[in-house]
Amino acid sequence: MNRVSMLVLFVMATLIRCRGTTIARRPNMSKTPLPLRSSFQNISTQATVNETSRVNRPCIQDTLLPPSFKGLRKIWSEHKYVLQINANGAVNGTSDMASPYAQLELESLGKGLFRAKGVTAKRYLSMDRLGRLYTRKIPSLESVFKKIPADKGFVAYKNYVHCWYIGLKRNGQPKRGNRVHKDQHSAHFLELQGSH
Repeated sequence: MNRVSMLVLFVMATLIRCRGTTIARRPNMSKTPLPLRSSFQNISTQATVNETSRVNRPCIQDTLLPPSFKGLRKIWSEHKYVLQINANGAVNGTSDMASPYAQLELESLGKGLFRAKGVTAKRYLSMDRLGRLYTRKIPSLESVFKKIPADKGFVAYKNYVHCWYIGLKRNGQPKRGNRVHKDQHSAHFLELQGSH
């Protein structure tokens, strides 16, 4: 037998052996609950074990503390829009500084960590794994953001779990977090004092 014939026989024997063996599949990680860390348990008494296990491990390793009331704020974008949570739960920017939906109650959760709740809508600002802003009635780890210093005295808000930044486009619509960088104008915000 020549070398080519031997090589063909070897490949065929290997393929036959591979077909006979069962390849172990990776376990479905979305159904496997993550172990709770002490910082996860402190986020909210309303957050359930199932909710915590549904999201990924946080990319920001700062310790979460029990929530404390920080105050009423308006989050103003460098594109001259105020972030608002509408009654239907939609998130966008408005040029109306007096909009009741722009009033946000910021709850401090540790150094630079917070979550924002719409005073009128009574929903928490959150970000999903694709970087889309959404709201929820009960907060989760996706509702936690970290304040990061940016250029010219502005700050950027980074999601605690997915590490995407909040951003508003020039037309006031939310920009997907996976397309926002800390140095972009769309990610630059200022906190303004909210009215009571």
